[in-house]
Amino acid sequence: MAIKKVTNAENDYFHKENKGWESLVRTFQNSVNRNIISYLMQKNNSIDEYCTIQQYHQNMIQDKENGFKLNFDKEQSLICNQSLKVKLEKKSNALQPLCLMWLNNGKSIAVGYTKAKTTNTSNHQLKGDINIINFYKPQQRQRFFKDIQGLGSMKLLNNGKHIVVGDKVGDIYFLDYILNNLKNQMEDKKSMEDKSDEQKRISTKVQDLVDISPSPTDVKLAIAGGKQISILDIQKEIEEIQLENKTKEITSCEWNPQKALIISTDDSKVRLWDPRDAQNIAELSAHNQPVTVGKWHPNGYNFLTGGKDRAIKLFDIRNLSQPVNTFCSDGEITCLKWHPIQSHIFVSGDSNGNVLHFQTGEQSPIDQQYSDDKIIDIDYHPLGNVMCFIDQKKQLKFYSRDPPKEF
Repeated sequence: MAIKKVTNAENDYFHKENKGWESLVRTFQNSVNRNIISYLMQKNNSIDEYCTIQQYHQNMIQDKENGFKLNFDKEQSLICNQSLKVKLEKKSNALQPLCLMWLNNGKSIAVGYTKAKTTNTSNHQLKGDINIINFYKPQQRQRFFKDIQGLGSMKLLNNGKHIVVGDKVGDIYFLDYILNNLKNQMEDKKSMEDKSDEQKRISTKVQDLVDISPSPTDVKLAIAGGKQISILDIQKEIEEIQLENKTKEITSCEWNPQKALIISTDDSKVRLWDPRDAQNIAELSAHNQPVTVGKWHPNGYNFLTGGKDRAIKLFDIRNLSQPVNTFCSDGEITCLKWHPIQSHIFVSGDSNGNVLHFQTGEQSPIDQQYSDDKIIDIDYHPLGNVMCFIDQKKQLKFYSRDPPKEF
């Protein structure tokens, strides 16, 4: 996102606002960044406006004539360590959460998990449950799907307008994530099939779905389950290609953000696929234990892999002979996430509750947070200034950066 240049007229506008320039500077100095975001979101409903004011503050801080000398350490200013905890609803029949993602509006977080619902025959039927949590209004909105047979994966399309959900039997749902459209089942008893503007369902042959990933143009969708990856044409609603992994069951898959290239992980190897002709173009035996996650860098050339051997490895597709760098954690790697703004920083979560921040050029973490239980998933605010993760105890924790300090 480009940051526009602040003009003198805009400077006057900031000074005449209700809070005033002096008040904004005090807020910037004495509180965490989320307070500024909250003010701007409520007043202007604009992330661009936040970027403008933040750039204006930085320009003023760097100007010695204004007397503000604040410490903007290149790495430490990016670390989120002011915490806020939200306890999700806990029910006796609820299973662990499966996925977490921050929506593009910067205001809402989607949490997906699977719960077992007891039927009259005393059998347990898996049900999918998605919570949309408003960061500025802590109430939760839940949406239950009548036909979902257990949540397998949940992703946000690149257009930023729809959530794509896959259940365990291979059905794919496309949902509008606007809060007004995500109505609670208790308020609306109508069948979801009658709401074509809110939900679209495509049935596939994939069983035991574990991951989904949209193509850069949102035309195709990679669906991983069992020992195969299916390529779904979203517009035609047909499965075009199946990528067969004949040895082990796949644990994750992700489409390259720029190219026709898919990464998959399984119990022993990392594989790269060309979805156009269903060819396995590379195999890497980089981990000595099962590989749990693979994550592309936004540049389309680098990717991270993490496994149960407690190692994270950074690769470059232009030279796959050896990793670019290797990082270590205290537990089995469960999730990885690149920083959305600073491309050299990523964060990892592990089975021991550690959240580690790394730079690509250094092997040791630059900071870390702790949780009481296994980290299930992790994500950044679109601006990168707030990080959130969810653990196995259904605790959703937010971490915001420290305010800049005088020196």
